[in-house]
Amino acid sequence: MSDKTFESECPRCGWKHTAKIHHQSKLYYCIKCHHYYHIDQHGTQDIEWGEIAVHAAEIIEDGAVSDPLAAWENAVQDMGMPSSRAPQASLARDTFLWLCETGVVYGVTPCGYTASGKVKQCVQDALKQIRVNPLVADHPDQLKKKTQTDDASKSMIDVILALWDNGLIRG
Repeated sequence: MSDKTFESECPRCGWKHTAKIHHQSKLYYCIKCHHYYHIDQHGTQDIEWGEIAVHAAEIIEDGAVSDPLAAWENAVQDMGMPSSRAPQASLARDTFLWLCETGVVYGVTPCGYTASGKVKQCVQDALKQIRVNPLVADHPDQLKKKTQTDDASKSMIDVILALWDNGLIRG
């Protein structure tokens, strides 16, 4: 599949230039400063943790690496995100790794990744809610309430919903 290009303004460098739509996701790539971002109905937006997870899954699918942790770190670096050691980043990373461990992410071979009990329980609860009622995926606040996650866990829900919305989680 060839990437499409268009004129855009990057939120990082501010230059109006040619950007390309990256892969099959809704990510855009600034050719000048090598930053990933997306454009929605509100305009240009910076990358969220869920988009990092989608990119990491694409890295694995493309065969660049097979290890989900290495794919996550590459995606973080590719998208110019802050250190993946920040609290929200570690929850997002652990969510992605645990989803990979359970074999629900397409293209990822299940393996022995580790995640905390809190992450495992939240992910299991969220997947159960989405599978029972897929419409809940359109309402992150409802999903957060149903899974009894706090605001600090927003990155976990973001990862789950981004992978679900992009068809990367097995039903």
